[in-house]
Amino acid sequence: MYVIIFTILSLLVLPNNLFAWGSATHAYIAKQLCEEGSEPLLIYGSVIPDFFNQEHNSVYYDQIAKITHYKLEKIKKESNKRKLFEFSLGYLSHNEKWGADLTAHKKARTIYKKGYVAEKSNIIGSKIRTELEKNFANQGVLFPFILANALSSEIAHPLIEIAVDLEIKTYEDTSIGSDLISSAINRRDDLPDILVSAYAGDLSKKYKIPKTEVMDIIKNAENNFREAIIKYGVILNYDYDLTIDLLAKEGTDLINYFLESSSYKGCSITPEIMKKFINFAIDETKNDYQKEISETIKYLNKRREIKQLCKKIQKQR
Repeated sequence: MYVIIFTILSLLVLPNNLFAWGSATHAYIAKQLCEEGSEPLLIYGSVIPDFFNQEHNSVYYDQIAKITHYKLEKIKKESNKRKLFEFSLGYLSHNEKWGADLTAHKKARTIYKKGYVAEKSNIIGSKIRTELEKNFANQGVLFPFILANALSSEIAHPLIEIAVDLEIKTYEDTSIGSDLISSAINRRDDLPDILVSAYAGDLSKKYKIPKTEVMDIIKNAENNFREAIIKYGVILNYDYDLTIDLLAKEGTDLINYFLESSSYKGCSITPEIMKKFINFAIDETKNDYQKEISETIKYLNKRREIKQLCKKIQKQR
């Protein structure tokens, strides 16, 4: 019982996002809305709702993840006030309330049980669990199935997202990596101010901390995220095999860092194992990801909020 409890508690320190996954897919979807193409403001807007993903151990993580994906009015108001309609369009396309993340996580357009990513991650989870249990058993881990089960649950979801990103980059839009790099490098200096204006006040009140402290939290996280997007875009620009190798190494390093910092010091996984997991995810999504993405784009283009922003963008020109 002690081992089980300690395992579950220790797993809470594992970052929920091993890669900047999903960014290429969000960017690709946004590019198809209003026929906007690779406008940097649009691209960066489509990925920035995840700006706090790398701060998973922060006490503010859950609240910031919630408001960036569900509380849309303030970000829309602050963006539109500056006439940054492309940024607003990208940002709103991402949300989990009715946007692309809804179809990924909760209500797919082509799978009728749950979200596309959620359903697919359940399918590959058992394969990952089997491989991890075998690996940890060979390393002498006590009750390896407990660690394997917990770890497979954490990584299956992001692996599906990264697989779709890879397929988007390979078969749909070979320039998506460059678009991500350009959007992050050239992001306007006042974009962090939009996040601050939209969210800092409420966070300051909720956690009873000075607004200046919240401003620093938001701006530092956004800057770290911006750097991660550039790195991810660079990785996606390599050829297919090298991209997978690099992503496998990134994921392996992060998981092994977690294991070394937990009660499982001394056990590890290899890049070869992580590469196998990525291929599990690719095999599971390769035949139907395109239809789900296409239907998601059609669905978003019919949303009143998207249509309104498209009209504003056209009028501005």
